[in-house]
Amino acid sequence: MTDDKPTSDDVRAADAIAEYDESASERESAGDITRRLAGAKKYGERLSRHVLALSNEQRDFCVAAREWDLLEIEELGAPRGECPCGKKNILYLAHLRNRVTRSETNVGTECLKLFGPKLRLVSRALSALAAGIHARYACDDKYGRHQFKVSRALLVARPKTREVLAQYYGSVPIYDGRDGACLMCVQRTGRSFVRDGVYTLDIRARHSLPVAPRKSLVLVVRAVS
Repeated sequence: MTDDKPTSDDVRAADAIAEYDESASERESAGDITRRLAGAKKYGERLSRHVLALSNEQRDFCVAAREWDLLEIEELGAPRGECPCGKKNILYLAHLRNRVTRSETNVGTECLKLFGPKLRLVSRALSALAAGIHARYACDDKYGRHQFKVSRALLVARPKTREVLAQYYGSVPIYDGRDGACLMCVQRTGRSFVRDGVYTLDIRARHSLPVAPRKSLVLVVRAVS
C-alpha cells in the first residue's frame, strides 16, 4: 500500500508554485497543490530526483527550479513523448536548459508548471488549446487561413498570456480585431465555414520553420465540430 502523505519534496514544490504564481485571481492554494502532487507521489519524486541531479542546487527543488530556462516546446505530432517523472503519451515536450550547469532536459507540460509563473502560463495555454476552443468564424485571410472570434476572457486570448507566449515565439497568431473582438488565426483546413457560425476547434500548437532568432507559433485545427 502506498503512503499518500506528502513528502518534504512535495511540500517544497507546492510552496514553489505558490510563490511563483503572480496572478492572485487564479492562484491555487499551497494545500490544493500539495494534495495534487501527493496523489501522484511517485511522479513528483522522480522529477525531483532528475532535476536536482542536473542542477547546481542539489537538495531543494524550489531553489533548483529557478535555475532552468525554457528553450522551446516541441509538438510531437502524436502523444508519444515521455517525461522524466514517468508520465507517458505526452504530446508536447518542453526543452529546458540550466543556466548554471548548462545541463539540458525535457519535461511534459504538466511538470513545466513547476518551473515558474511564466512557464506555468505557457503550459496552461497549451493545455487550453488541446482541450478545444469555442469560437465564432469571422473570415479567411488572403493566405487562406481561418480567422475565428474568441472571447477575450479565454486564457490564450488574454494580453498577459500572449505577452508571455511572445517571449518564446516570434509571433503568436492571436490578435485584437478592429471591432474590439479577439481573433485567432489557424492554418487552413480545406473546408468552408459559415460566417458567424460557432464551432468547437480541436487545436494543437506547433512551430513553423525556424526564423532567426525565434520560431513562430502556428495553430493547427485537427478537427471541428
